[in-house]
Amino acid sequence: MACRGTSLFAALVVCAAHALAEEAPPSPEEAQERVREPAPVTIVVTGTRTPRRATEDPIGTEVVGARELQQRNVRDASRALDAEPGIQVERSFRGSSVQVRGLESKYLRVLVDGMPVVGQVNDVIDLRRYSMDGIERIEVVRGAASALYGSDALAGVMNLISRRPRKAVEGSGFVQYGQLNSSAAGLYAGTKRGSLGATLALNWFGNDSYDLTPGNEDLSTNGDARRAATGTARLFWKPRESLDVMGFLRAGYFDTRGVDLQPPRALWNRRVGEVELAAGATIGWHPSERTRVMALLQGNRFGRSFWREQRQGPGLDDQRSQELLFRGEAQVDTRVRDAFTIAGGAGGQRAQLDSPRITGGAATTLTGWGYLQAELSKPGLGELVLGGRLDLDRDFGTHLTPRIAARLSLSPMLTGLSVRASYGQGFRAPSLGERYLDFKNGAANYVVRGNAGLRPEVSNALQAGLEWSPPASSMGRLLPTVRLTVHTNALEGLIQPVDPSGTQTYFQYQNYSTATLRGLELMARLSVDRWLTVDAGGALLDAQGTLDGVTRRLPGRARYQLTGMVIAVPAEWGTELTLRGQWQGGRSPLDPEAQGDAPNLLLVDARVAQRLHRFSTGTELQLYLSAENLLNATDITFLTLPGRLVLGGLQARL
Repeated sequence: MACRGTSLFAALVVCAAHALAEEAPPSPEEAQERVREPAPVTIVVTGTRTPRRATEDPIGTEVVGARELQQRNVRDASRALDAEPGIQVERSFRGSSVQVRGLESKYLRVLVDGMPVVGQVNDVIDLRRYSMDGIERIEVVRGAASALYGSDALAGVMNLISRRPRKAVEGSGFVQYGQLNSSAAGLYAGTKRGSLGATLALNWFGNDSYDLTPGNEDLSTNGDARRAATGTARLFWKPRESLDVMGFLRAGYFDTRGVDLQPPRALWNRRVGEVELAAGATIGWHPSERTRVMALLQGNRFGRSFWREQRQGPGLDDQRSQELLFRGEAQVDTRVRDAFTIAGGAGGQRAQLDSPRITGGAATTLTGWGYLQAELSKPGLGELVLGGRLDLDRDFGTHLTPRIAARLSLSPMLTGLSVRASYGQGFRAPSLGERYLDFKNGAANYVVRGNAGLRPEVSNALQAGLEWSPPASSMGRLLPTVRLTVHTNALEGLIQPVDPSGTQTYFQYQNYSTATLRGLELMARLSVDRWLTVDAGGALLDAQGTLDGVTRRLPGRARYQLTGMVIAVPAEWGTELTLRGQWQGGRSPLDPEAQGDAPNLLLVDARVAQRLHRFSTGTELQLYLSAENLLNATDITFLTLPGRLVLGGLQARL
């Protein structure tokens, strides 16, 4: 492994020396002019499903742009939000996911260009499947969003929005290598010719497995070996200003391997292969200045093969499953008056799960929905949004989820100061597995059965906060943003397997427990002439659950969290420096019967990048070195991170 790493870095150094010999750096005047470029206006769509300025969004949509993702060396969606207060990244054999305000990932709706993804494994969507190549930005909405997005949006929505081509020829690419034989490569290419455009994004990633207790004789692994290859092609057609069509095809293959220990001393070789295929199209039509029509169609298939064989034993477990989703939706926005807009939509979907663990080998569900939203805005004063959605499910019937949100400008008191508040109900429909599972573990002698009579989990969420974001023209070289939010979310009818007999041999899913999560989040950002950005944040969380009349803290949640990040980009040097960290304290242990808190956690990442050459065409070549988990924080019981990981790479951008 050392030889391979040395050879790669030697090649990078040779490329760097050749490029430096030809570099034509910008003049000080050109560099300063780039620094003074005005910050672009950010338009968001996820919070209300209608385009609006981020500063005027009553929901408070958060945006992480492509440039920041690159500066943090974020290569997939699993690490895109780990510097945000109130968000915890969870890593396990099921994949990488996020907790939002203490709610698990199954309560977060994950979208790509507004379309939901499939492929939950034990209620987890592995965010490592979605690379950042070809992604323009990520929009995040916190709090119950079922009034627009239906089931699974109790915690909020994460929307990955793809990049549209802007030039005749554009592109970027990178190669990366590091410890644990971590290798990665990505390519993005785009073109725009008249009314037609196209993009292609390809990505490869691989790493070896690791063992946090190498001296232990059990030979099991704490982290899996992984290989992943993904590709996405998008076509764009805009024959006139009022019509916009986009079609896409996405494919991915994911292979993970590990060694599991089953007490007392049984070792199992485990391998999981996953294939994701998705295709769809969106159409945007503006029949008039006041009306917009949006429609989408999508189809998804997620196949999974699970294979496990006992070493020096007869045990063998070989299972295959697939998940299918076909979905269509349409929405119409009409600006009745300059300050009054009505948006409404309807859609339907068919979901299917094929698995030997399902009663009868397969299960399907049909769902339809309709929603209506009224938006009232007054420039200089604020916005008010009222809406609701009705879902109709073939199995559990109907469910209504309302929402109200408002933003009030307090600029007469302080320029850029506003207050936001929202209340919404959320719900999560029982999954097909929870309804129809029929699983027996012969080795451990227990059975888990689904329950077709389950009802949806429901929540009532309230949040309010202050935000100060003055316009750039009023602050000179400084551009500050400060946001303070308090939130509470009460959940009822949480679904979990219950042992009614008390024998620990038969479990059935039931609506059994309740939970209350409340907290506070603080985020502050200061940008100086766009060459220096400093972020600082913190979060407090109280997460309590009640089961069988006993109230206790929900496991695996951090009571305190501090986050920070510094990004420095001195234009005249061509250098990028990034340092970010996250501290978590008061983490409740994963075992609900354990006493005390898990050890505090401090994660620090660093990255330095140097521009090697800027060509006359605008193409840039950059060399970078990054260190993840710089302080080597890991714990065999609570946190199975691989420890410090040093990576280096070369990237180019047209």
